[in-house]
Amino acid sequence: MDCQMPQMDGFQATLEIRRREASGTGPEGTDSGTPRPSPLAPRHIPIIAVTANAMAGDRERCLAAGMDDYLTKPLRKEDLSGALDRWIPTSIQLRVEQAVDAEHNAEEQDSRYLPVIFDTATMLRNIGGDTALMEDLVALFLQRYQILLESIRTALADGDRRAVEQAAHLLKGTAGNLCASEVVLSAGQLEALGRLGTLVEGPIIYVQIEKAVLRLVQLLEERCRTHSESQKHA
Repeated sequence: MDCQMPQMDGFQATLEIRRREASGTGPEGTDSGTPRPSPLAPRHIPIIAVTANAMAGDRERCLAAGMDDYLTKPLRKEDLSGALDRWIPTSIQLRVEQAVDAEHNAEEQDSRYLPVIFDTATMLRNIGGDTALMEDLVALFLQRYQILLESIRTALADGDRRAVEQAAHLLKGTAGNLCASEVVLSAGQLEALGRLGTLVEGPIIYVQIEKAVLRLVQLLEERCRTHSESQKHA
């Protein structure tokens, strides 16, 4: 359950699901506020919170809303698998080959910059060494980054603090999947401004975000070109 969905967020959605369970219009419910033991009671829908925030009290807030477990972005495959195993007894732990070392050695020359702009090794660990998935996520970011930046610019121009918070949160989560910590940090600062309703420093933070995104895009595009050339000669 994404905690930051538009219109009805994850907390409201969870409360509604639990209300329907308790009223008999949906699966039967149990008391919210504490983790539920596995195996699950019949007709109880397991809800795992997914959020880009990792602040003190977030886990307790999720459990109090009736969620069963809590994960933070960027998701690591082993964490997700562990959560599914806890709440779905029939789930099978995925076993994948790790490709971290080979990928890290191939880009060792960029090691001074990768931990800040694009941490390839950590991203691969998070997704279980799935290089095809990594390429898909990189391509998706390159397709969407201009739209993400435009959403932030529009929200700032309108002075809409809620829209600023949501747009910055979306960019933070998307960059977090790439382990692009520089973008995550800047977007998180703007998200916090939107949450607090103080947008005076918003344009300054946006400039930092745009520069960080463009540095990330340049690195990703260079990486894609190198990967494409290596595929041709393979």
